[in-house]
Amino acid sequence: TGLAASLALFAVLLAVAAPHWARLLLILTAGGAASGYFQAWLHFCAAFGSTGVYNFGELGASEQVLDQEASRRDRMRSLQIGLASLAVGLAVGIGAFLLPIR
Repeated sequence: TGLAASLALFAVLLAVAAPHWARLLLILTAGGAASGYFQAWLHFCAAFGSTGVYNFGELGASEQVLDQEASRRDRMRSLQIGLASLAVGLAVGIGAFLLPIR
């Protein structure tokens, strides 16, 4: 749905002839979409990783990661996902901004 939101936003911005700077809003939608795709691809929840919890059981239940090294690796993976998502969002937003379409 994040990809669809990005495409829809871009189409609306073009349809209403929004100023080029408004296309930078795509940073948010494209970054969010990228985050979802990265998490699905890696089978890793960035929110769980950054808060030090995990869930391999019943939906809604979570447990604390007790191993400090594992928790550190999880936080690093969450950071990697966040930075990669930001990079994708920036690339899409800046690319849309630079398009000479009016």
